[in-house]
Amino acid sequence: MTKCGRISFSTDKGGARVIKDFIFRLTIGDCHLTRHLAAALAFTTAVLTAGAQGGPPMITDDPGTVEKGRWELNTALTTERRPGETISELPLLDLNYGVAARWQLKYEVAWERLRDGSGRHDGPGNSLAGVKWRFCDLGEKSWQAATYPQIEFNNPHSRATERGLAESGSCLILPVQVMRDFDGISLNADVGYLWHSAGGEEWYGGIVAGWKPRQGWEVAAELHWDSDARVHATGLTANFGTRIRLSEEFSLLLSVGRDLHNGRVPRATMVAYLGMQTRL
Repeated sequence: MTKCGRISFSTDKGGARVIKDFIFRLTIGDCHLTRHLAAALAFTTAVLTAGAQGGPPMITDDPGTVEKGRWELNTALTTERRPGETISELPLLDLNYGVAARWQLKYEVAWERLRDGSGRHDGPGNSLAGVKWRFCDLGEKSWQAATYPQIEFNNPHSRATERGLAESGSCLILPVQVMRDFDGISLNADVGYLWHSAGGEEWYGGIVAGWKPRQGWEVAAELHWDSDARVHATGLTANFGTRIRLSEEFSLLLSVGRDLHNGRVPRATMVAYLGMQTRL
């Protein structure tokens, strides 16, 4: 699962959203979803007590960039479980390089494994490449914002599409991330637009909050949402993660979540990420 795959947790997606219509449908058109959303928002608000940050192992990205001349490699095992289907990345390789101050290059690829009613299918998935620019940085304790355009594409000679491991064609991702730290209270939000060359558009958004029980240990809670073009079908995922700094070079990454609601594909009973971040 590349970025496009994580957004709707499916290998068959399309769509976009309209914010006002989405709010109307949440508050009037879907009372069951509203109860889930209200409870999740209450929990997320409660944990806004110290430095929250997106990025691995969370679904939502943050405005942070890798220091100029440094490398950051996230190596992970991920899995999504749905009725009759399990999709895993064994492993996921996410490589980032600080090409300049506030500028970061990214490349991501994974070995995909799909288990469904037809058996097991393995192979390399799509590649994801992008560049992040932190265009606003008012200081560590103030507003930060970035844009992170990315493109997902089929690898040459890959049979991932035939095996159901990846989408055909390419996918353009145009997100913006915002973060603010209020002296121990921090909030990170991410919103983005996707365009699929095979047809279809969609929007997604996420919010992350967290705290640090002690130095080098961060715990985070997340809500992540995606929608089709007309907000006729939406998905909402709750995710909980932690980062444990083992040394200057290594951190342990872990998150576990599930869908609270999904009108697009069968609801995920588990979404998990276990990885190691290496800083060079």
